[in-house]
Amino acid sequence: MKRILMLLVILGMLLAPTPCAWAQETQPANEIVAGDEGWDVRFGLPGLPAGEVTALAVAADGDLFAGGRFEQGVLRWDGARWHSLGQGLNNYPAQLVFAADALYAVGSFTKAGTVTTKGLAKWDGAAWSRIGNGVGPKNQYGDDGALYAIAVISGDVYVGGEFVSIDNVAARNIARWDGAAWHPLGEGLADLTYEEDALGDFGAVRALVADGNILYAGGDFDGADNGGALVIVHNVARWDGALWHALGNGVTGETTLDNGIVYAMTVGGDVGNRSLYVGGNFVQADDQPAANVAGWVNGGWQALGDGLTAEFAPFQMVEAMLAIGADLYVGGQFDYAGGADSPVLAQWNGNAWSPLAADIERFGKGEVHALAVTADGGLYVGGEFTTVDDLLTNNLARHDAVGWHVLGLGVTQFDTGETPGKIYAMHSDDAGRVYIAGSFRTAGGIPVNNIAMWDGATWHALGSGVDGVVRALVTVGDDVYVAGSFTAAGGVTANRVARWNRVTGEWRALGAGINDNVYALAYTDGVLYAGGGFTAAGNVTAYDLAWWDGAQWHAFGDQYRIYERSQEGGEVGTTVYALAASGDDVVIGGQFQTIHKLGTDTQNLANYELANNVVLWNRAADTWTLLGPWTATTEPGVTTNGYSGFGTSVRSLAIVGGDVFVGGMFNQAGTVSAGNIARWTAATDVWRALGGGVGGLDVTGLDVAPVSAMDVVGNTLVVGGFFTVAGNSAARFVALFDAVDDVWSAVGSGVLYGIDRNTSVYAVSAQADGVFAGGQFSQAGGAASVGFAHWSPPMQVDPVPAAGGVVNADDGAVFDFPAGALPADGTMAYGPRFAPSAPLPADMPALRSFVLVAAAQGQPVDVPTQAYSVRLPYTDAQLTALGIADPSTLALVYWDGGAWRSLGGVVDTVDHTITASAARFGEFVLVGRKAAPPADEMRVYLPMMQR
Repeated sequence: MKRILMLLVILGMLLAPTPCAWAQETQPANEIVAGDEGWDVRFGLPGLPAGEVTALAVAADGDLFAGGRFEQGVLRWDGARWHSLGQGLNNYPAQLVFAADALYAVGSFTKAGTVTTKGLAKWDGAAWSRIGNGVGPKNQYGDDGALYAIAVISGDVYVGGEFVSIDNVAARNIARWDGAAWHPLGEGLADLTYEEDALGDFGAVRALVADGNILYAGGDFDGADNGGALVIVHNVARWDGALWHALGNGVTGETTLDNGIVYAMTVGGDVGNRSLYVGGNFVQADDQPAANVAGWVNGGWQALGDGLTAEFAPFQMVEAMLAIGADLYVGGQFDYAGGADSPVLAQWNGNAWSPLAADIERFGKGEVHALAVTADGGLYVGGEFTTVDDLLTNNLARHDAVGWHVLGLGVTQFDTGETPGKIYAMHSDDAGRVYIAGSFRTAGGIPVNNIAMWDGATWHALGSGVDGVVRALVTVGDDVYVAGSFTAAGGVTANRVARWNRVTGEWRALGAGINDNVYALAYTDGVLYAGGGFTAAGNVTAYDLAWWDGAQWHAFGDQYRIYERSQEGGEVGTTVYALAASGDDVVIGGQFQTIHKLGTDTQNLANYELANNVVLWNRAADTWTLLGPWTATTEPGVTTNGYSGFGTSVRSLAIVGGDVFVGGMFNQAGTVSAGNIARWTAATDVWRALGGGVGGLDVTGLDVAPVSAMDVVGNTLVVGGFFTVAGNSAARFVALFDAVDDVWSAVGSGVLYGIDRNTSVYAVSAQADGVFAGGQFSQAGGAASVGFAHWSPPMQVDPVPAAGGVVNADDGAVFDFPAGALPADGTMAYGPRFAPSAPLPADMPALRSFVLVAAAQGQPVDVPTQAYSVRLPYTDAQLTALGIADPSTLALVYWDGGAWRSLGGVVDTVDHTITASAARFGEFVLVGRKAAPPADEMRVYLPMMQR
């Protein structure tokens, strides 16, 4: 299923229309780095934490526009990330409307992009423009007036506010722009004079809503004037294109001095049976009780149950209204709907009120300022609130039949604010689920308490999480093991190590746990290994290392323990930060210079072995092995200029075949210069550098390591840490190392949290089609990505001529299509992968993996009308590194949905290429054999099964 979903995602990218001017990014184009298009854009901070949301509008394609009290004033959400609208607005908009492929905004802003304006502007998808001549609204004193509301009918723009003229055209509080000039609507809307025989100078239009060619206006006014014919309207009126009309006696307050205000309006119902709903601060409609909300239905006013009320009467009881189908949604500052608790947001189904959330909070009760309908009939809610029912939303959320959802799936350290969470550990299970752990409170807005699971679309809490920091995590089948500094997991006492089961959803302790901090876990063959800075596990004395057999804890044998003696004869603190296991072998890394033979005198230096921060233990034989020779001129392990001590440590380990990759803080491995990362080969006991290693930043005074995390997928080593250089090239905090070709590569422009010194990657996890990173950062590849990020090798999309032709991939692959292989307008998308998505036989190593998908005339193409050829390069170094002695065993295989099938291929040992014929699209792997190939080149390769 995962492979099917992956191909659907790729195909969606292939068939997506070419980005237009709407798709402007928050990052200037000249800062985009090759590879940044591979970063997943979904992991931004939930909502818009920088300021309250005051206005919402939805485009015809479903994109959301949100305006508010934040730096750019207005932004566009495409379903995954935010985009700037040029330079935005220099102040918040009071209302947004999308009509005729354009966004209209009114408010108190004076600049829209680079255009000077007076609170009224239009965004056409590429640029801002001013509506009118820029003089804007003026009040009766000649000062700038105010604009509060906007509506568009048949291309004409209607605005409402507080003014007596707009662009020097007399118009009382409401006006129409026909594309060339302003026009008043009769004599406008306003409060009456003292004599109540004419419109006065005060009053305001605060809400507008269009219903076909009919315009409704609401606000605080008592009269409308149809060219000398006064109409009493009381805060709500209807304009038919020529004349104003009253809606009964309107809506009113308790006294003449407090005669009510309408702040929000919406129209709902079927065609021919439309209803107008108004909300604000008023107590009656048509002289009948109506608490702050009412409906004009079939020519008369109706109360909506017992209406909306508050503990203490706020200034704006109702601020937003939206009708969706038969339901009315209302937001504002109220506490009760129909007399029942329904804080600041409620739903009216035509008969009764109901709440949409138990709590919408911001240091107490929040406020809802704006509502909009989603493309699928759900509800966007914007305002001033931090959480909705414990979900971190930051002023903006989406609601549907399932419940509440956030806009942005980042990981945050606290229940409020925008500080990225610190992910210290990460691991993927066999189904592709990614588990993260560390120091954080929310993932995608969901309260998770330091541990969470990402299933590819949604975050999940693991019960109630753990009560402290998690430093290590491994997955084994349905079990997730975690360790750190916590003392409880899911409410169960669990001292620094615990297990969670995905099927039961239960947390369990591992015996009595461990008596101090645990920093590393590894698992193999039914055994869990733990490392840290402790002295006991369960009831067993265990110095820094212990293992769990499923029932009890054990020390690491009877031969040695990690121990370091000071010059004064006492013990120096030691810590294990990293473990890697394969079979009975456990590689141990950390901060320790020596291991000491148990039961011997700690003052006698002859009882010590010099290890220098890394050592190997075999559980079956209880033997300890140094990494690298120890002679008069050479030392094992890793050091800084030949010395081991403060500032030198191993923080991460990975095993690839017979090689151990070691990362941390050091510049020497054995006698080899190695920049914080090195490779030890067990068979030869030899250290090798990984090019120039990683570095570029000063770690002085920081609790970070140049290499904090490593993971392996296929032939690729993924490295995360505190660095800006890998090999000899820029690579920011996460990088890839090809273990076959010995080549470093960057992951786009990497990650960042303000400045380099604040940024670090603490955890990485690799899958066949992508890389996950966790740490302290707020963007990845220039796009928002808070605490958690995902990168996949970008797809290369090329046209396939109907007359046939060759498509050259950037990495040397060549695809030759004959005439008519694809219909006209055919397109091919090529995407390299780190490894096959299903296992290959153990004796069949992969040189490269990739997917190839195609489309024509907007439709996917599974099978070409004619076979095409695939030519792939290889190198002798690759064959040697993978143990392939005979290049004639190379073959191209493809995945048919249930098994790998061979396409064979013709190998050219002079040009070092293989050419094969393919008659389908999908996932392919170039493989070789470590032994003599079988006679039948077309046999089926079934994936290995774990039982």
